[in-house]
Amino acid sequence: MALVATLEEFWDRYNSKGLPLLTSECPGWVLYAEKTHGDLILPYMSKTRSAIASLGSLTKKIMPEKLGVSADAIYHCFVSPCYDKKLEASREELKSGEFADLDCVLATTEFYQLLVQKGFDPHEAPMTPFDDLMEGEQDRLHSARGSSGGYLEFVFRECALRLQGRDFPPGNLPLKVVRNADFQEITLSDENGEVLLSFALAYGFRNIQNIIRRIKQKKMTYHFVEVMACPSGCLNGGGQMKDDHI
Repeated sequence: MALVATLEEFWDRYNSKGLPLLTSECPGWVLYAEKTHGDLILPYMSKTRSAIASLGSLTKKIMPEKLGVSADAIYHCFVSPCYDKKLEASREELKSGEFADLDCVLATTEFYQLLVQKGFDPHEAPMTPFDDLMEGEQDRLHSARGSSGGYLEFVFRECALRLQGRDFPPGNLPLKVVRNADFQEITLSDENGEVLLSFALAYGFRNIQNIIRRIKQKKMTYHFVEVMACPSGCLNGGGQMKDDHI
C-alpha cells in the first residue's frame, strides 16, 4: 500500500515537474529534516504514510470490522529493526480518531528478549498463516525488494513500464555505485540518450548530506531518492539483532 501510494505521488510530481521526491519512510531522516532543514527539504519529501503507519491505519479500521469488535479492542504491536519507529508511532498524525494506530513498537532485539523471558520454543510452536488484510490484492508488489522496503526498486520498475513499456527481469536492478555502497544510482534513457528517470538511494548521514548539499546548490539531478538514516538501510537499524544476540 505504501509502495503504490509513493508510486502515484511520484508519478504526479513527475508529470508536474515537482521533483525531486525524497522518501519519508525513515523516521530518523524525517526528524532530522524537520529539525535542521525545514523549508529547504520538506517540500521535496514524500507525503505518503510510511509502511508502519499504513499498516496501523488498516489494522484499526479493517480488523474491527472483520472481527466484529470496536477499535479499542485491537492492540497493534509492530516489530521493527528501528528504534526510531517508536517515535514515529507516538506522532499525533498517526491516530484514527481517539485511538492510536500503533499501540506499541518493539525492536527485534526487544522481541527476541521477550521470547527468551517467556521460554518460547519456536520448534514447538504451531504453524499459523499470516492474516491477509488486503485479501490477495498485493500481487503487483512481488518485485519489491531491498534492505529498506524496496521503494526505489518498485517505483523505478513501474515508471519504466509506464514510460517505455519496459519490464525489467526479476532480480536486482543494475544499480551503479557512485560514492560508496550506500550511495547508488540508476537511470532510464530513451533512444536518443535523453534521461527519462534518474533514481538514487542514499543511506547514512554522510550520503544524506551529499543530497542536501545538491539541493542547496540547486545541482540536484535525481528525480527520486530513497533516503535512510542507517548505513546499509533499515535491516541494519539500531534495534536489529546482531550475530551475538542469536
